[in-house]
Amino acid sequence: MKLPLKEPLSARYLYVSPENIVHVFMPIVSGTSIGLDNTCKAVFALQEFFNKGSNSNKKSSLKGELLAYKEALESDISLLEAHSELAQQKQERLNQIDAYIKVFTALEKHQELACLDTSFPSYPRPLEGMMQDRNTSNLYSMVLRPSEQDGYLRSEGANPIFHVAHRSVSRQIGEVESLLQKSLIATYTSLTFNDLKAEVTNQVLKALNGAFKLEHLRDILQDTVQKVMNVSIDFTKTSQGVPITQDYIDKAMLFDEKTKPEEYIDALTSYPLIDHKENE
Repeated sequence: MKLPLKEPLSARYLYVSPENIVHVFMPIVSGTSIGLDNTCKAVFALQEFFNKGSNSNKKSSLKGELLAYKEALESDISLLEAHSELAQQKQERLNQIDAYIKVFTALEKHQELACLDTSFPSYPRPLEGMMQDRNTSNLYSMVLRPSEQDGYLRSEGANPIFHVAHRSVSRQIGEVESLLQKSLIATYTSLTFNDLKAEVTNQVLKALNGAFKLEHLRDILQDTVQKVMNVSIDFTKTSQGVPITQDYIDKAMLFDEKTKPEEYIDALTSYPLIDHKENE
């Protein structure tokens, strides 16, 4: 009987480096590398991280993620041989997770985080200072003038590297629209933004024509990604050089004979496949 290990391949806010070091990422704004909010919504992701405010969720906070990861590691360690290399690596990660939980438990009640619990939340003062420091911060912002203005523009965040007047300029003849705003609207309104991932998936499925074999799917996926996105990706092995075979990906993703081709495509394009072992 095979018992699958529970440690997730990826976890929100957490990243395990090849050196087996657990890193924690704290969101500054919603989104991944680009955030589009500069109002009270700008700190929603930070509220969720610290489990603050009316929109928070304990399970999706950092502490919730840490506790879930801790439980998964403890389960895996109990199934593995105590002196095995994999068990030792997981124990090292568990020790780091425990340390993070202690730090976070002390931090979550700090008075500097009270600003996240108000009806108009704001960035904690120490973080705000770091964001505004042009010498050390790599966070950059732009303030544009939307067609529908929000009166709660957040100005205490990072110093913008570019901005235009947020409000219309009043003249005797009335409100005058920004020339930049008018130009942007005229330029971008007619554009259609395609979902490249969906396009790739559809083209691969069409090329498969109902026949599924992982090696064939990988070749088609690689050619399609190159054609549609002009990006060359090797789907035959992981970043650690481990070959991605049918058996490997089935064990890593807990796939079976009922798994659809589009799920394999999603796994190959979305998830970091790492060395995965099972206990027999």
